[in-house]
Amino acid sequence: MTRRWIVTVLVCVIGIAISFWAGRHMTSQPGVLDRPASARSEKSITYAMIVVASDAPFWLDIRDAWAAAGQASPDVKTIFEGPSDTDAQKQIDEIEALLAQGVRGLIVTPGDPGALVPTINKAIDRGIPVITYFLDAPGSKRLTYVASELESSSTRMGEFLAAKAGYAGKVIVIYAHSGNTEQEARRRGFEELIRRYPGLQLVGVVQDDYDENKGAEQIKPLLIKNSDVKIIFGAHSRAAVGAVSALRELGYKPGQVMISGSDTDQDVLDLIKEGWVQGSVAQQTTFMTDTMFGILEASRLGYLYPKERSYEENGIRPLPEDIVVPVTLITTENVAGFYPQKR
Repeated sequence: MTRRWIVTVLVCVIGIAISFWAGRHMTSQPGVLDRPASARSEKSITYAMIVVASDAPFWLDIRDAWAAAGQASPDVKTIFEGPSDTDAQKQIDEIEALLAQGVRGLIVTPGDPGALVPTINKAIDRGIPVITYFLDAPGSKRLTYVASELESSSTRMGEFLAAKAGYAGKVIVIYAHSGNTEQEARRRGFEELIRRYPGLQLVGVVQDDYDENKGAEQIKPLLIKNSDVKIIFGAHSRAAVGAVSALRELGYKPGQVMISGSDTDQDVLDLIKEGWVQGSVAQQTTFMTDTMFGILEASRLGYLYPKERSYEENGIRPLPEDIVVPVTLITTENVAGFYPQKR
């Protein structure tokens, strides 16, 4: 009995030792198992997305994707905020409040890129990663800038409409306003396309501040002066709606002027189906949102930097300076797939 008892004890001790070794070995492997104990047990981590024009339909898919990412991660809470306009001070105030509450990661679409730089840098200096989204804040310490194609998306859409118009005719361009880096880039893409074809003539550039009513009022006198306009290029989600409003008021028919829009607002999709708008640009917003959430998680959990390299110690970026995601063109052929499913 004594000998059997000794053997049993030895087996138990060896089993405990093996289990201890295996546990240590597993937690030393790279990946999810390599999370610090504090990160695994931490609760109520908050990531915030602070945008501009937060009530715009454009943000609906992004809101859903951002909320879904938080719901799928038990340690994380995601919140979506931002002023209903482009007021940079409101954004700054909201970010300051979030910093005071201990937010652990920020995604920011700055209404005024220059004004947001000090606030972004303040967050970074506190160890809080910041990603700029759609609109960048040049000169800031932000981790990376995530956006869709800018100039190239406009030239792609421009080629599509210009071909329908026979690469000839008068053109109007609508964009939000100067100083908006994303909108200026999209405007440049359209202007580059127009310069490419001698038969195209730019007769007006409209700044509408994302307001279709303001856009329509500015487009009408251009149409009255140039009744033979062939193309209206829109650089944001409400531009095409403003263009159609002006055309309807002046008695134009669907398809008489080629119009491009941007994004997947339902009224824009309806105008494509009705023949008023010939194309729009769909940004891969769910993919971009999921990517940014993953970056914030990688930063928090300690695997953003490769462990076998000394990137961080030597000031090497773990991410590209900019992450540019291709767009998809919406046309009459595929528009049905962009309508939201009934819930």
